Amino acid sequence: MLGNNLLRKFIADSAGFTLMEVVVAMGLLSLAVSMVGAGIFQTIRAEAFWQDGVVATRDLRHAGSWFAGDALSTKTTNLVDATPMATVTLTTVAGNVITYDEVANELVRHHDNGSNLVMAANVESVSFLLTGDVLEMTLVVNTDGTNNDTNTESMSLDTKLR
Repeated sequence: MLGNNLLRKFIADSAGFTLMEVVVAMGLLSLAVSMVGAGIFQTIRAEAFWQDGVVATRDLRHAGSWFAGDALSTKTTNLVDATPMATVTLTTVAGNVITYDEVANELVRHHDNGSNLVMAANVESVSFLLTGDVLEMTLVVNTDGTNNDTNTESMSLDTKLR
């Protein structure tokens, strides 16, 4: 009973908050939430940008690895010496025909057994060049998925033919 009397007296003596105090408190709370939200947004955006660069680098390495393997087993190619081309056809020692070309901004490897493998996405440019017995592939991919030339990764790979 004594506890109830103390609680009633405390509630009766409390004056509450004025409208001005509530407005100031809500303003400060809004400011704090917006600052934290902006920080979280910036962190997420920076991570996405970094991840796009990682994917582009992985695509370059993947394409280079496959192309080097195919070029090392190449017997003949359709390239003319010292003339860069956007498409290359390689005929391997085993008689397989493998073509690399750009299809809808993707570097695609076509094998004569009917399999098609996407080597890299968001391709800005690809070129193949034969100089003597050296086959060169130059590949440029966009790291953010747009047509912005400032965010690109590139690779040039030279492979000596047999």
